[in-house]
Amino acid sequence: MSLSDTTQLFLLFALCIFFSTAFLHLIKRRGTLVIAYSFQSLIIILLLGVIGTIEHAQSLLVAAVLTFVAKVIFVPFIFMRAIKEQDEKMLTGAYLNTPLTLVAIFAIVLLASAQIFTPIVRLVPYGTATANLALASVFVSLFLTINRKGMVHQIVGVLSMENSIVVLGALIGFENTFALELGMTFDVLMWTVGASVFIALAREHFGTLDTSIIKDLRD
Repeated sequence: MSLSDTTQLFLLFALCIFFSTAFLHLIKRRGTLVIAYSFQSLIIILLLGVIGTIEHAQSLLVAAVLTFVAKVIFVPFIFMRAIKEQDEKMLTGAYLNTPLTLVAIFAIVLLASAQIFTPIVRLVPYGTATANLALASVFVSLFLTINRKGMVHQIVGVLSMENSIVVLGALIGFENTFALELGMTFDVLMWTVGASVFIALAREHFGTLDTSIIKDLRD
C-alpha cells in the first residue's frame, strides 16, 4: 500500500472517530450511548487490524481481538447491567443545549487546529487534517465528560477519550506492542468494573445518576 493510499485510509479512520465522538453528545438515552461507544471501539479495532496487516505485526492482530472482546462485548455488557434497573425513559441532560453544544464542538475543532498544537500535528506523517481530527476527538471526548450531567455519559466520555488517544498514538507511530495493548485492555476492564460498581452505589443511595441532582456528595 502506497503512502498516499495509507494517508487517505487513516484520514477516513480519523473522520469516523471524530464523527462518532461528536455523535455521543447528541445521544440522551444511556443504552443508545453504550451502543454508540461500542461502534466507536469497533473503528479502533479495525484501525489496529489495518496497522497490524500493514506492518505484518501478528501481536497487533491479537490485540485487536482482545480489544473486541473487551470493548465491544464485555464493557457494553457491564454497563447495560449497571443501568438496566434505571428508568431508560429518563433522559440525561447537558449544561449546554444542542445548538450551543454543536457550536462548542466547532470551536474545539478550531482549537485543535491552532498553531500551539503544531508540534503534535507535525508528528503525524499522514497529513494535517488527519492529525487535527484525531486531536479534536480527544478534546471533544473530554468536553463530553464536562458538559453532560449523567454519570454514564461522563464515564463513556473518559472511555471515548482513551479511544481517541489510541488513535492519535497510532497515527503518530508509537510502537503498539502486544504487552502494551494487553495492559491497556486490562486497565479499561478494571476501570469499567469499578465505574459500574460506583453507578450501582450512586443509584441505590441517591436514586438518580444525574450529577446535577446529587448535591449530598459534598457532605
